Amino acid sequence: MAFALHFAIGGARGSQSAFSSGFSPSIQSLAKVVDDSATSSSILPTLIVANLPQVVFSCIYLLHNNLFTHYALAHEWDNFAARRKGLRVSDMPRGAQRSTWFLSLPARYSIPLMAFSALLHWLLSQSLYLVRIDGVNSLGEVDEHDRIARLGYSSTAIVCVIVGVTVGILATLAFGAFTWLGSGILVGSNSALISAAVHPIADGEQRRQMQYKEVMWGDVSGVYRDGMEGEVRRAAFSSGIVRSLIDGHVYA
Repeated sequence: MAFALHFAIGGARGSQSAFSSGFSPSIQSLAKVVDDSATSSSILPTLIVANLPQVVFSCIYLLHNNLFTHYALAHEWDNFAARRKGLRVSDMPRGAQRSTWFLSLPARYSIPLMAFSALLHWLLSQSLYLVRIDGVNSLGEVDEHDRIARLGYSSTAIVCVIVGVTVGILATLAFGAFTWLGSGILVGSNSALISAAVHPIADGEQRRQMQYKEVMWGDVSGVYRDGMEGEVRRAAFSSGIVRSLIDGHVYA
């Protein structure tokens, strides 16, 4: 962010028309990354600096994708505690089974996330870019010893990137602040909790057929009674009678 502000403010100070040219390249918006030398090329360092924000933002996108994937897992588990639904399978669905999500996320999350990522990547490509200037001799031939590389930048695009990143951060914080799980059960991708929940009390053919039916997660201990506080009860998936968990009891 500070790196982008440096170029945006510098461009605004260096030229009165820093923002008037929009995303178009301007001769006033060129920065030297390394000193020009006849023995070494300045293209590679300039190219790295121009594309470094793309790499950083790709890492940020992966972190956001991981965040929303974990939320989607928790939300899916929460739905099983609220209503009966078919299991998601990677193979061909059978019975009440459902197919997995495309790109591991529901469309309501993956499509806006990919669209926002594509927009910011495009803005980054317009913010910093490589500019190579080749000198020519009197015969109109390119002089290999008269080449310079500069880092071109657009103040308008940089400001748009800053605004976009700020909006993305605020949207993520708002999503976390105003969304919650109704059951309050946090399982996500914890393998220990998943293992404890996928061992139903049914046996034999009933257990084999349960995977094709709509199931629900909750108290499957049988008789629904308050019992003694601290009594160990059973919580698991079932296609039969499932009740809400009882406060004050230990579940296995």
